[in-house]
Order: sequence, then structure tokens, then C-alpha cells
Amino acid sequence: MTLISNNIAFDDNYYPLTVWKPAFGCVGKCFAYDAETDIIAGYMIPEYVLGSVFNGKECFLLPKKYVKEFFETHTTSTIYMMNAKFDMFVVEKLCGFDFDSLIRKGQIIDIGILYRLITLATDGFVPQKNYSLDVLAATFLGIELPKDTKDSRGNIVRLSFGLFLNQDKTVRYNEMDIVYLDYACKDTIATYKIAEILLKEAARIIADYNLPTGFGPLSHTIQLAGDYALGKIELNGMCVDIHYVMGLEAKIKTQINKYKNELKEYGYVPKQKGNVKQYDAIINKIESEHNIKIPNTPCGKYKSQNADNLQEFAGIPFLKCFLAY
Repeated sequence: MTLISNNIAFDDNYYPLTVWKPAFGCVGKCFAYDAETDIIAGYMIPEYVLGSVFNGKECFLLPKKYVKEFFETHTTSTIYMMNAKFDMFVVEKLCGFDFDSLIRKGQIIDIGILYRLITLATDGFVPQKNYSLDVLAATFLGIELPKDTKDSRGNIVRLSFGLFLNQDKTVRYNEMDIVYLDYACKDTIATYKIAEILLKEAARIIADYNLPTGFGPLSHTIQLAGDYALGKIELNGMCVDIHYVMGLEAKIKTQINKYKNELKEYGYVPKQKGNVKQYDAIINKIESEHNIKIPNTPCGKYKSQNADNLQEFAGIPFLKCFLAY
């Protein structure tokens, strides 16, 4: 991938743009990352086209051939993303890089999740919508991201990165207008700047209320892990061993019938109309024989069938069988 030297303009600043190569090494302790893909279709992971990185000072483009080596070079860095699970899934599909360790160590910061956690901490509710990158950029940076920008052929840029994919999944980078590179980098710059603001606000809240940080700022790490896991389930479904479930169901039915028959021998028929009177009569007899008192229901009319109230009397044969049932 060749690139004529360019600068990316963002909010009255200009940042140099370079194609990252392995010889560059680590770009910094913290940086933002974003992946551009072909069109997203349902729950299918789209194809990676181009990645962009911003470390607070300069922008880097990340072509497909360098993606795995880039992330292997940055296993000690903290990475800011928006909707992190999506970008991680795209990278995993492309090169198999495993983000698990970075997630567990709190080295992936999802600004969408962090924003919701901060809102929950300060306003008492979790925003269900209106926290997209362009909304956050307008809210925290006071800028409008170019979401409807078109290229020289009239294509909407954010929807058209897939136009440069060949059938063999290689990418014709040299055919990309500079507007595509500009669009990709602006998203990443915005992500970085918003992350700085949100992390500072999270730190303030943590300090003000002396909150623990074992699961990241405002529990971000565990929230991201849950979001990532749920995303995997949505992609792959849940594997269920039908034969095991059927066998377990048959075993449970056998046990239910066993206890049901034992209860009948005591004079109690489960699920039979009027069995509350049967139950109360048996309990009254047990109370007399064992000199105990079984609690009543909240209304006071009947004897409790709540397991918590009966557990201490589980040594009595009828109640042992009733609890098992």
C-alpha cells in the first residue's frame, strides 16, 4: 500500500498520516483503533478492508497484511474502541488474533460502554440509544463527524469500503480516494479524544466515592467481557447436547414419579385439588408427634410449603420427601 504524504484535519488540528509497518514497532502506550469493512449483513462478520490507528499525535493506516503483527506488537498497550466487540470480531476473523488476555487485563476500553456506565453513575439510568460515535463526538467534542461524505463517484464513503475488495479478499488500496482515508482516521481520532474525556470523568467519580477498580473503571472490564461473550453467542448460537438433555429429562421424570408415589403413601397427592387440606393435616400431626411448630403462610390460614421454612425439619421423612419432590 503506497500513500502520498497527507495530513488529517480534525477540529483545527492537523495530524500526519502514515501506513504502519512492522519496522515502526509500538505506536504508544494508548491509542484508538477502528476497522472499516464491507457491508454488514445480519449477524455475519464482515470482511476487513482497512484499519486506522491514532495515538494522540499521528494517524496510521493498517492494511490487511499487517494486522496480526500490529496487534502482536501492542499486547501491553491500552486500546480505545467504539463498539469494541465488533472490531475485535473483524480482526479475529481476518487473522485469528486472540483478544481474551487484553480484555481480562482491562487493556481494551469501549467508549460506548464507558459512557453508559458514567451515565448510570451520575444520572441513575443506562441510556438505551443515542450513544453512537457521532452523538458522542457532538456531545463531548462539539464537532460533527462526516457520516454522509461521498466519494468522487457519488458513493457514500462509510458504506463503500467493500467496493475495493477483490473476490480473493485482497484490497485495491491504491484506488481509494483520500476521502476514504480521511473518514477512517477522523473516527479514530474522535474515539481517542472521547476516551480521554470519559476516562478522566470515570476517575473523578471513582475518587469522589472511593469506588473499587478491581473490574476496571466503574466495572468496565467485566461489562466489556459480558458484551464480548454475548456477541459470540449471537454469532455462533449455543451448543446443546440434545441426547444428554433428553436423558436428564427422563431421569428427572423418574425421580418425580418416585417422590410423588411416596407422598401419596403419606396421604398427600401432589397437584390434586384440595391437597392443601391434606398437607395441613399431615403437618399438624407431625407438629404434635415431634413437638415442633411449622410456620404459617403470610395470610395465617395455612401451613407454609416454602422450602426455606421447612429446611430445618428436613430430617422428618414426609418433609424430606416433600422437599425432594
